[in-house]
Amino acid sequence: MKIFNTLTQKKESIDLSKKTLKIYVCGPTVYSELHIGNMRPLILVDVLMRYFKHHKIQVTTVINITDIDDKIILSAKQKNVTEKHISEMHIKNYKDNQKMLNLLTPTHEPQVTNEINTILSYIDRLFDSKAAYKAGGNVYFSVKSFSKAYGQLSNQNLEKMDEALDNDKNKKYFADFVLWKNTDEGIKWDSKYGKGRPGWHTQCVAFIEKFLDGFADIHIGGVDLKFPHHENEIIQKYAYDQKPLANIWMHNGSLNIFGVKMSKSLGNILKIKDFLDKNDSNTLRYIFYKSSYEAPINLNSILLTEAKTKVKAWNSLFQKISKNFQIRDTILQESNEIDTEIEQAIQDDFNFPNILSEVEKKITKIQTLYKNFEKNSVELNESFSRITYCLKKILGFVFEDVQITIEEKSLYKNWCLKKSQMKYQEADEIRKILIEKSIL
Repeated sequence: MKIFNTLTQKKESIDLSKKTLKIYVCGPTVYSELHIGNMRPLILVDVLMRYFKHHKIQVTTVINITDIDDKIILSAKQKNVTEKHISEMHIKNYKDNQKMLNLLTPTHEPQVTNEINTILSYIDRLFDSKAAYKAGGNVYFSVKSFSKAYGQLSNQNLEKMDEALDNDKNKKYFADFVLWKNTDEGIKWDSKYGKGRPGWHTQCVAFIEKFLDGFADIHIGGVDLKFPHHENEIIQKYAYDQKPLANIWMHNGSLNIFGVKMSKSLGNILKIKDFLDKNDSNTLRYIFYKSSYEAPINLNSILLTEAKTKVKAWNSLFQKISKNFQIRDTILQESNEIDTEIEQAIQDDFNFPNILSEVEKKITKIQTLYKNFEKNSVELNESFSRITYCLKKILGFVFEDVQITIEEKSLYKNWCLKKSQMKYQEADEIRKILIEKSIL
């Protein structure tokens, strides 16, 4: 299959006969409730994990949790509580969101506060490589010393960047960044560099080193992280051992609300909790799948209504089909196959719009087969099992498994009997009830 690599600006091959695959995702900073945009890389990696596991590949996935940060400290001060209280509260919310969105559990979810020694050990190696220096109580990475490894991902040119944008007078070079921060505010740890806490940019490379042996087959994150965060990851890894950090870089697009990027200053942040209070996880997945993962999404009332209507119609159809097979004592097939056309769309850089388009075609065919159930029952059974496998096991949708009741079964048989006896008025009354119960 092919995946677009942001670093090379072309589609790269992934061998689906591989036995193992390593994926890293830049996870959330837990200073407030997560918004729906935070979910986009998490749903993207969820589909990758599901698809690669479908091909019997053992996937190791790491999603970090940043639980110490200036924003967490500020939130704690404003609420007069500890940083730990803030981070633990929002980590719990995050875990609840994972369950509500039917996200597979990653292999590792390292929290920064549990991995301070891991990060300090990485900083030690950067010092050994002459890539780090201490100034003003902080430890910095020396970008200029390894500048040839900088800017390839985001197409940035250090010589053309505005040095006046930086106001840290302790740094030797304007693009240098903090590895270890000396601070009077917030939680601090002892180290040979003095009391302090990690800078943001080192945690990911340190975790890739520890949990993925220093290399990710696929590295995922939002497009807003491309610069400077991902550039800073790449240059640290280069200084560490002159090796690449990842084979393929995948960047998901931003999420806009009515054409405007979500922003706290604009007051248009849509929290995932508030979204799920009014909508289900299927609705959000459908919204995300309507666009290519690297493209921005414009969430508006038209798209939301389409998503809600579509997944509700799917669920209703699937319940009717399931009940009709059960009522006839026919066992529903279990499939682990994906239709060829859908598989082709997946293998073309997870082309979600094309995937949805092919899904729609399959469901339209299923609706046609369902209209003449008795005649098409064998083909319907096969098609139904394949599409539900794809939707549930690959795309992560959740559809309720319904069980027909004895009363409903008896009602259906009575309807058939009344028709055979040509008692059509009585049959029509029963038919109304069967329709209400989503059986006909």
